[in-house]
Amino acid sequence: MSWHAALLALAFLSLTEIGGCALLRRGSGSEDVERETTVEVDNHHLSNINVYLLRDGARTHLGMVTSQMQATFQVPHTLLVDDFVDLQVVADAVGGRAFVSEQVRVWRGDEIMLHVANRLQKSWIMVRPH
Repeated sequence: MSWHAALLALAFLSLTEIGGCALLRRGSGSEDVERETTVEVDNHHLSNINVYLLRDGARTHLGMVTSQMQATFQVPHTLLVDDFVDLQVVADAVGGRAFVSEQVRVWRGDEIMLHVANRLQKSWIMVRPH
């Protein structure tokens, strides 16, 4: 192997190693993997609210939010088997009616904001991308 070919091979290996490290940093230090998908609830209703997520007809209970309070829940990892999921949010007033949102697409790391109005039919949700 000539001196020129050895130098060229060394340069190629160096660039490959540097590029590989850069790719490894992007992949292993990924913020999206560690970033939680959350539901932030702002309850303006006079009753306590049970919060559920609906996925393909199956209901998952996230928790309860006391009247006139706020709470944040993590979306279970079992619902996020892919990069995104189509969900509905249910706000079920204790001893009363329920608000069921339209279906929204949620990606890993997104924040779902649920505003529960005193008149449940005026409640709304919004998805904030990560």
